[in-house]
Amino acid sequence: MLANMDGIRSLIEKTAIANPYTIRSLSGELSRLARKGGGVGLLFLLLYSCVYLETPKKTVPIQKVPAPMSAGTKRLVIVLPGRGDDLSDLQQSGIASTIQKQLSDADVWLIELTFPYYMEGRAPQRVHEQIVQPAKRAGYREIYLAGASMGGMGVLLYEREYPDQASGLILMAPYMGDEELIEEITAAGGLAKWQAGPKPKKIDSDNVGREEWRLIQSWKADNQRTRQVWLICGKSDRFHGAVKFIAPLLPPGHTVEPDGGHAWSVWTKGAEKVFSQINARRPETL
Repeated sequence: MLANMDGIRSLIEKTAIANPYTIRSLSGELSRLARKGGGVGLLFLLLYSCVYLETPKKTVPIQKVPAPMSAGTKRLVIVLPGRGDDLSDLQQSGIASTIQKQLSDADVWLIELTFPYYMEGRAPQRVHEQIVQPAKRAGYREIYLAGASMGGMGVLLYEREYPDQASGLILMAPYMGDEELIEEITAAGGLAKWQAGPKPKKIDSDNVGREEWRLIQSWKADNQRTRQVWLICGKSDRFHGAVKFIAPLLPPGHTVEPDGGHAWSVWTKGAEKVFSQINARRPETL
């Protein structure tokens, strides 16, 4: 029984890591494992799957933890979590203090844009309506979006829906689709020759990676935007395959590759360099 439960847990987690946008493709395999596990196995399946499948009610806003720095500041960094992270994980990661050591007069908001918000299909809209717009009304004039893994995907989806609304984008090992999509771009001869296909009416698990790459592909003709984009990815990160296509579009120094894999310890190390650059280049007054 325990071995079967471990199989269910492993299947859910591996699929959510591979494609954090949905796990609908698991239904058949999960049913088979649940039948083998009997009633207890089915109960475990239902309880464990709720972590990923439960969607937020429309009335439930995205929660945030502010890390204020100085009264009256006009600068703000909004941090989106990775798959499986919550507000507690973001706080323990040290990313807020790392940012503020380099950008000493910026506030930081850690937001709980967790997996269910992506399942709902309105993650970018919620970020805009519940986080970015209120920040602008509060007087912030320089707003950066930073996201790790699934959160990096969230940053790109926001940019797709609301281009140039953020002052800058910090992508920390963003999820950019499955390995087959990376192989497809490679086989096409690179991002410049790759064809994304018709633009869909709605983002779903089948096209989310393609839409991220379509956005990044557009940066080739938008040098002004890439001046406000930074990429952080560990040298041994499982998502490192995307770096070879994104880095050439960014200015020198905007790609940071620390030693290590897919972890906050790696991203916070990279964030030191990125926000040091942002601090050095920002205007003295806004």
